[in-house]
Amino acid sequence: MKITDTDYNTQGVTKYRVYAKIGAPATEADPYQEVTAPGSYGIDLSALSIYPANADPVHFLVVAFDADGRKSTPTVNDRSSVSWDMEGPNQPTGLTLVDNGDGTMKYLWSDQSTDDDLDHFVVYFNKGAEATPTNGAIMTGPYLKNYKGNNLLSGNNYILDRLGAQNGDVIHVTVYAVDQYGNQSEPAKASETFSGKVLAN
Repeated sequence: MKITDTDYNTQGVTKYRVYAKIGAPATEADPYQEVTAPGSYGIDLSALSIYPANADPVHFLVVAFDADGRKSTPTVNDRSSVSWDMEGPNQPTGLTLVDNGDGTMKYLWSDQSTDDDLDHFVVYFNKGAEATPTNGAIMTGPYLKNYKGNNLLSGNNYILDRLGAQNGDVIHVTVYAVDQYGNQSEPAKASETFSGKVLAN
C-alpha cells in the first residue's frame, strides 16, 4: 500500500498511522502500522496483525500526526479499501531456451501482458542445475510486463560468461511473473545444452 500526501510539507506532518480491518470500515481501535516518512511512501502491510484470506475486503484508515503529537481528523479522503490479493498471475507459457550455435542462446516466452494484475517478470539462470531463487542462480530483471525474452550473449560479462558456461554445459532458465502486489506465478522452466562456440570478431 502507498500513502500519498501532497500537503505534508505545509502541514507539519511527521508520521501516519494506518489502521486496517477486514470486512468493515477501520477505526482507531483497530490494528495499525506506523509510517514515519511523510509524503509518498509504501508501507509493509505484513507488519499488521490482521490475516485476510484471498479476496477479503480490507479497509484502511489513515491518521496524520505532527511533531507535537496532534492528530488529524479523518475525512472520506483518508479511507480506502482493497480486495486482498494473495494469488500470483498466470504462469508464463511457451518458455523456450535455444542454443544458436554461435556462442549465444536465446530465451523467450509467450506474451503474458494481458494478465489483469501482471506487473513484471524476474528471470533466473543457472549452469548444471535448476535455476531457483535459493540455489545461487543469477537473477535478472525486473522486466516490464511486455518483455518476452532476449539473447544470452557471450562476452562483456553477459549471463553465459557470468555462469562460466562452456561447451556441453546445460543451461537452465526459470521465469516468474509477478503481480502488482508482489505475488509470484508458478515458475516456467526450460533448459538447453550450450554449444560453447565463440562469436567471430
